[in-house]
Amino acid sequence: MNAFLLTGIVLGAAIGLTHAIQIFRERIASGHRGLPSAAWFAVWTGLLWTVFGPYVLAVWLLGALGLAVSRLRQASGSAR
Repeated sequence: MNAFLLTGIVLGAAIGLTHAIQIFRERIASGHRGLPSAAWFAVWTGLLWTVFGPYVLAVWLLGALGLAVSRLRQASGSAR
């Protein structure tokens, strides 16, 4: 369980960092309330991705499992 949580946190932090950079650049380019506001939005974006990373990983894995089961059922249904 610890490995799963750590993997989710690392994955969330990596995605969060990428998204935070994108948010920061967009907020600066649009001139929205300046540098402090852009930095605040970027920090929040990175933190939320990091905190919810394990949840997102779990949903992705369940979705992949569901997709695999669905495809297997379709393949066995067409063989009949």
